[in-house]
Amino acid sequence: MPAGAPGATGPTGSPGLVGAQGPTGPTGPPPIFREPVTGREYAERNGFCGYSNVSTSGSISAPSGLVGYAAAKELCEDACADATAHMCQLHEMVRLRALGQTLQPPAGEVVAWIAGAVQDANGPGVVDCLAFTRADTYSGPVWAFDVGPAGGYGNITPCASVIPIACCN
Repeated sequence: MPAGAPGATGPTGSPGLVGAQGPTGPTGPPPIFREPVTGREYAERNGFCGYSNVSTSGSISAPSGLVGYAAAKELCEDACADATAHMCQLHEMVRLRALGQTLQPPAGEVVAWIAGAVQDANGPGVVDCLAFTRADTYSGPVWAFDVGPAGGYGNITPCASVIPIACCN
């Protein structure tokens, strides 16, 4: 005898027990800011990647002709071989110290340029070597290396100083 037609579908049963949570996946990469016109990138991975290969005054220029912060970024990209490298900001240096990282000064140096603005009694107020385009008596922000328990701190130095740039990525 042939099989009959299938019957109607029955009601949905109650849900089963929830299974155990799986392992946490790897942390994704940090956000990267990509400038739409130039295509240049910037990221903060909380990493110190070294110093510029050249020392410079507060009037920073790069072989490409860039000046100021853009030149500092190019010099750091070259030093760190990373398209997201940039001049370290004070908060990045502080974060690294807070996490216990010991930052070694560049050979023969006690300070390195960092990004930011500082109060300058010799200049027009809060300055950063005028966006790192001046080499004069105004002051600019630096990280001062300290072999003591502090490990370093933010400070200022005249923009005419010729020192390396601290680079982060």
